[in-house]
Amino acid sequence: MATLDLPLMLWSNLKDTDLSVLLANYRTLLPETLQKEVFRYRRKVDQANCLVGKLLLYAGHYLGTGTLLDFDTFSKGFHKKPFLLNSPLHFNISHSGHTVTSLFGTTPVGIDVEKIQANKLEDFPNLFTEGELKDITTGGMHRFFYYWTRKEAVVKANGKGMGIPFTAIDTQKPEIVLEQKKWRIHSFEWEGYACSYVLEQHFPKIQLLEMVF
Repeated sequence: MATLDLPLMLWSNLKDTDLSVLLANYRTLLPETLQKEVFRYRRKVDQANCLVGKLLLYAGHYLGTGTLLDFDTFSKGFHKKPFLLNSPLHFNISHSGHTVTSLFGTTPVGIDVEKIQANKLEDFPNLFTEGELKDITTGGMHRFFYYWTRKEAVVKANGKGMGIPFTAIDTQKPEIVLEQKKWRIHSFEWEGYACSYVLEQHFPKIQLLEMVF
């Protein structure tokens, strides 16, 4: 069985994709339970993002293990963090706007992507530390989404999601200790999106592949 030497990130942008055709062509690859999850969303773009997230999971599992994914092994933990039963891979998925991304590794991972757009900072109280707020006030929305995605990626890697207060997570440094575990945070911008990912181990680089559907 193949294993990942480096964490793997898959990225897909659906901006120029016919979403109706995408949904019609690929939905039947999923078991009925996951199809219901896809169509629980009302907007077509959200349906497509959810579907592509599962397709990236399928592709990442094959690239990481050399074996085909059985979607029946897809499950969720106590805090609803998804995982695969009896798999050596850890993964996390995120989507925003027309972009979907996923991250795979041999230890727990977290990833968050957000479309950079105008927001009112006062609409997001009690989320940032004093130092982060100062930087956002100076740097604007690019810094807002820089810190937002870093915090989201950390809590997703941890597995407790919004159960952890964001103000307790200071992401101005590249490493953070949360519940006695050290996480390494990486951030970048691509095609109008802010993205951050979190790993337990230090890697000088990761593998990044863009997937087209």
